[in-house]
Amino acid sequence: MITQSIVMPYHRNKQMLLYTTSLLSKIIPKDVEIIVVGNNTNLDELDVDLPARFTYIKYGESLLYSETVNRGVNASHGEIITLCDQDIFSYQDWYSPLLKKLLSDESIGSVSSKLINPINNRVIDFGIEYSQYRILHPFRGQKQTHPLVQRDYPVTSTTSATLMMRKKTYDKVGGMDLDMPYCCSDCDIGIKIGKLGLSNWVIADSVAYHKGSSSNQNGKASSFSYLRNDSTCMFWAKNYNYIHNSISATIHFSIEYIKPQINIEPLYYFINLSSLREYEWYADYIRHDLPCDICDIHTYPQNLAHYSFAIQIYDVLPYTFMNVKMPIIYFVDYFPSLTDNKIWAHMRNIDKDLVLDSHGNLVTLKDIISGQV
Repeated sequence: MITQSIVMPYHRNKQMLLYTTSLLSKIIPKDVEIIVVGNNTNLDELDVDLPARFTYIKYGESLLYSETVNRGVNASHGEIITLCDQDIFSYQDWYSPLLKKLLSDESIGSVSSKLINPINNRVIDFGIEYSQYRILHPFRGQKQTHPLVQRDYPVTSTTSATLMMRKKTYDKVGGMDLDMPYCCSDCDIGIKIGKLGLSNWVIADSVAYHKGSSSNQNGKASSFSYLRNDSTCMFWAKNYNYIHNSISATIHFSIEYIKPQINIEPLYYFINLSSLREYEWYADYIRHDLPCDICDIHTYPQNLAHYSFAIQIYDVLPYTFMNVKMPIIYFVDYFPSLTDNKIWAHMRNIDKDLVLDSHGNLVTLKDIISGQV
């Protein structure tokens, strides 16, 4: 019998902790050790009575994420360890599919779940890939029922909101990097696992809701967001030479999926409506992989990454594009940001228009507006 442990970092929100641990009790086998690592200078936040099966370790200081999980892993007894955030809500067994995949091959270094945005039932995390300047999330925004997210994928990194690996692997890479106390330590540990010659996987049958960044009441963000830039800068400083434009793999999967469903036109306009300065790399990649030619690139950069904000196309594009007969590829941060464009669909014939987003999704504009994707 392989021994197993779950480590859950906890900072505040006692009601959430009691609810999500009750969900864990229903899903996780009884022989799996579950450790909750509480940390807060406000000792009242740590005054929680958890059921007897939980090991509750308390620290009267704010350790921040990386230190918290490292201490939890050090205290664990399992040969298999799983990190699980306190804001994971799951009503099905997300644990067993991870364990099955991890144990299927010694070359697998880590496995993680398909995490769903509770606001819209769309994918929020299903692996982590990179462009030259950005940390990206393959298939983010796709409905959780979409065919492309019903299979497992090898990825460069994974989110640690649910992250399972062998404890010897965690120890070998040195655990979570304390130079990245707020974020990016999960991105970093995936890269370190890859350097060992091991692979990181996301598992389609392991499904959970992740409150995380989908909520404006995120306790981590409200308390420690001042550390975001420092953590992100340190991640890039340490890993820039090991990162390539790996989001190309996701774009390729999207292209292969959509090709049988549409007629690829020989020539497109490419219009940048994103906040990315590397939109030309995306245009060049899709030109070769679709394949098609791009007669011209126009850019109308947006100030926000549109994960929650709608882009009204007729507000940002000159009306002259209404009468352009050539199909358009619109490039955006997040394709659901174009949902509310029924007027543009009346103003222009969008039947052949495509949308590419920073996370590698390629879909038709018509399907976005009609709610098909």
